[in-house]
Amino acid sequence: MISDASEYYENLSREDLLNHLKRETCLRHQLEQELKEREQFIQELQQRILELRPKQQASVEIANTPVSYFLACVTYPLS
Repeated sequence: MISDASEYYENLSREDLLNHLKRETCLRHQLEQELKEREQFIQELQQRILELRPKQQASVEIANTPVSYFLACVTYPLS
């Protein structure tokens, strides 16, 4: 496989090699940009999770109080 690749590149003209290099450079740049965008998106999601976490914890604490249990039983009787 490696010998096939080396033969391929040996048989290319200088212009073809330059074009190939330009394409590879362009693709690399696009991939780097996409990676940066994805990393930014992940950071935004992590920040949003951190912002929501205290609110969710407070909701859970309120839901576990005797008053909320009483209200749940009145609203949804067990029998």
